[in-house]
Amino acid sequence: MSERSASQGASLSEVQGILRLLAWVVVFVACVILIGLPLTLVLPPLVGLGAGGVVGLFAASIVRGTIYVLPEFQRAVQLRMGRYEETKGPGFFMAIPWPPFYQSVAQIIDMRIHSRPVKAAETLTADNVPVDCQAVIFYRVEDPKQASLEVKDFEEAVFRAANAALKDIIGSLSLSELLSEREKVASRLEEIVDESVVEFGVDITSVELTDVQVPPDLIEDISAQAQAERERDARVAEVERI
Repeated sequence: MSERSASQGASLSEVQGILRLLAWVVVFVACVILIGLPLTLVLPPLVGLGAGGVVGLFAASIVRGTIYVLPEFQRAVQLRMGRYEETKGPGFFMAIPWPPFYQSVAQIIDMRIHSRPVKAAETLTADNVPVDCQAVIFYRVEDPKQASLEVKDFEEAVFRAANAALKDIIGSLSLSELLSEREKVASRLEEIVDESVVEFGVDITSVELTDVQVPPDLIEDISAQAQAERERDARVAEVERI
């Protein structure tokens, strides 16, 4: 996270904290005045004010938890009686749990682009060569409702889908195809994963194939084969010139 993003998140958190504190104070004082003072007319002053203070503590704690302030890059999925009501944010809103609202926040979703590394270890290619392949997948949430309610953990679901797709693609290609057509492999991986996670409200923005590791002994064989092919081509070219 950049210093600017961290500062923005901290400042918004401070705003939310201040608003919650103010709401707590206002509700507490109101309960003491509206409930405690009238009780002093029929009860001892300390008892009346104490009763108002107890009610104020309870009410203020509940009201304090209903206040939210979200930054531009976050959305909150709000429920009513356990059912989806609407998506809130950014900015100020309240989720009131008591009648007649019965509201709650199911999840707060980060709408920014996320990145996650994906690795397929010792996966066999179509020509039975074991390789370790690594990729980085970039994705963002397009529909907070789906990301929160259609899947338990959308980030883990994206990772699992990408990992399975990467292994399937490796298994369908030969080693030479995997090494020479990285862009096509990345494009195909992006297409497969995007189709898999669209129902979760997630969009795959890009995929980059970062590394393909081949067993060292096989690298020597490939190098020797390439050298032999170059020498053969050189001899053919020399014969053609004669």
